[in-house]
Amino acid sequence: MPKFTEIATTTERHPNAPPAWWVLNAPRPLYGTIHVSGNDAFTWTGPFVEGIHYAAIDPTDPEASRWLEENRRLGAVLLRYVTEDEIAEWAGGYCHPVPVEEFTEADLRQAFFALCGRREVEIG
Repeated sequence: MPKFTEIATTTERHPNAPPAWWVLNAPRPLYGTIHVSGNDAFTWTGPFVEGIHYAAIDPTDPEASRWLEENRRLGAVLLRYVTEDEIAEWAGGYCHPVPVEEFTEADLRQAFFALCGRREVEIG
């Protein structure tokens, strides 16, 4: 199983990327699962995270392990989508016993991403 750096992001997930699919991001074009309706890979450009290039991979795709390994070689990171509510929930537990209201939203976001925003994971 390849190891990836997983990065938390509040950017929006591509509306056509099913929740169970892996979404990768990099500074260069990536490989993704081929659409059932054609020969185009599920890739796109979007907001900068580690780059502007994205790819979605279906874990059940027979080529998934190949796409993961190629994308790992291209420097891709795995994205973990989080919401503002998830950050607030984390902050409530992290800041205890200090009331979370004593911190600004910007401070809580900065703490979340500094402590939880990047980790190494194995997928595949």
